[in-house]
Amino acid sequence: MNYKEMVNQIISNIGGANNVSNVSHCMTRLRFVLKDESKVDKKRIEEINGVIGSTFGAGQYQIVLGKHLDGVFGELMKNYDFGDETQQTSPNEKIKKPLNLKTIGKSIVDYMSGSVSPVITGLMAGGILKLFLYFATLLISGVEENSTYVLISIIANTPFYFMPILVAYGASRKLDCSPVLPMILACTLIDPSYIALEGPQKLFGLDVPLLGYSTTVIPAMLSTLVVYNIEKFFNKVVPGIIKNVLALPLTFLVSFIITIVFLAPLGNYIGNYVVNGLVWLNSFAAPLSLGTLAAVLPFMIMAGVHTLVAPFMLENFSSLGFDPLFRPALLLQLLAVGGAAFGIAFRQREKAKRVDMISIGVSSVIAGITEPGIFGINMKYTSAMIGCSVGAFVGGITGGLLGMKAFVMTKNTILALPVFQDTIIAAAIACFVTITVSCAVTYLFYKDKNSTDKKNITNKKDIRPVVKGKKIALEEVNDQVFSKKMMGEGLAFIPESNQIYAPFDGTIITIFPTNHAYGILRDDGLEAIIHIGIDTASTDGEGFISLVKANDKVKAGDSIAEVDFEFLRNKGYDVTTILVFPELMNHDITWTLSNEKSIAIVE
Repeated sequence: MNYKEMVNQIISNIGGANNVSNVSHCMTRLRFVLKDESKVDKKRIEEINGVIGSTFGAGQYQIVLGKHLDGVFGELMKNYDFGDETQQTSPNEKIKKPLNLKTIGKSIVDYMSGSVSPVITGLMAGGILKLFLYFATLLISGVEENSTYVLISIIANTPFYFMPILVAYGASRKLDCSPVLPMILACTLIDPSYIALEGPQKLFGLDVPLLGYSTTVIPAMLSTLVVYNIEKFFNKVVPGIIKNVLALPLTFLVSFIITIVFLAPLGNYIGNYVVNGLVWLNSFAAPLSLGTLAAVLPFMIMAGVHTLVAPFMLENFSSLGFDPLFRPALLLQLLAVGGAAFGIAFRQREKAKRVDMISIGVSSVIAGITEPGIFGINMKYTSAMIGCSVGAFVGGITGGLLGMKAFVMTKNTILALPVFQDTIIAAAIACFVTITVSCAVTYLFYKDKNSTDKKNITNKKDIRPVVKGKKIALEEVNDQVFSKKMMGEGLAFIPESNQIYAPFDGTIITIFPTNHAYGILRDDGLEAIIHIGIDTASTDGEGFISLVKANDKVKAGDSIAEVDFEFLRNKGYDVTTILVFPELMNHDITWTLSNEKSIAIVE
């Protein structure tokens, strides 16, 4: 794999390096904070060899790379310096958006998520070291007095103690400003001299609340906002001849006064109220809140907004010393994803597919990598999505009732159970329940339709084209989910009319809310998926009219939808319409268009 070429293609299609404010990554995704998201050519990026998919979410453009992530990120950092201030956008170049409740709310969410996103890696590293130290205390008596233990504990605690500085860095990159002043201001909040102050303190006659800010998140976010806006103000009003001398000192002084007197205490109070609210919620509804969050997290990951929980999770660790909600929910959801994969694996008759499902389940449970399970199984099999949601919910209810709490911030995996310390038995029981229920429900709902008689599956008499037009091979479709046959075997059409037809006699089992995708089940168990256009979910249904409802019976050749393909083409959409059969995933099939009314399938 040529990672340099991949990086060049990615940069070219996200609007160039000058369009990047910040870049980070998780286990499988490259995460870009962009200045103008409209410059992204999502279609071309997803056509790059090695790119699994991409999505917008949490103020980021996220590119799923899987096993290629490390190579691409390393090449990206080697060839591009996104810390260079010459690449930053001036205030006048910012893309202005209409001001309303929706955009304000989205901006707050994006800012919070973007501020903590670059911090997570350091916290994970410190958390894993703390996990090792915890193992040591269990195995070696008196190890806490050992100098090696003491020194390692210092480095393990460093990311947490200096969290305000790390968050100030992340927030400044999110705002696209120099991180130096925000980080210095954050340093002030945890300076030993400031912490050592006692008694009433005044700054220019204003009372200064003496509070502890180490390991906090929100004060640093607010102080960075202050620096960003105050610096812009002084750069505008201070004459150019003395700007270099006065602008920065004035920015620092005024920002310090506003932060130390007003915003830092406010942020501290907000953090405490958030945590106290969660404690109050957990005091009478802990099982329900944990179960609900665990059940919806896979959907949040699909939307790319799961990092939103990070600020609140960090506040829990900071204020309470443990997290009874977010960290447990994150663990339980990945076990539910793994359990669903195991449930499908146990139903498989084909060895190769069974091995694939087991490997996806193991990677989720042991390695904590859920994207293959969520995007490759849950989105494909309704039974897996049901099993995953039910398993996570029941496991969360169990964990909440037993009082599971995470005391250390570390990577999500079943191997990290010791972070639950005194509640490890409760956590272990919740994990067992989650995997078992998820696996069992998926197993019960899933039917391995590959066992259906091939003669019936490939009966050509009642399989018809879903739209009039030119037939093309699935490999030619500009969407890797289909071209790599992740959804199953099939073929595609370039439409020449606006009518979409049923491929055989059967029942409409699913209709996507935007009317661009349909699932049809034949009586003998053959399921077909019709997907109209590429990335057309983003149209919000504009241009699509459904002529059927879920559970309607249809005959081969019946019109099930009308599509304004001319409208879609004018909007820049690829209108290729795909017909796939998930049950024919591993069949060796050649498709031919035998006549106007039927499709021949040759095995």
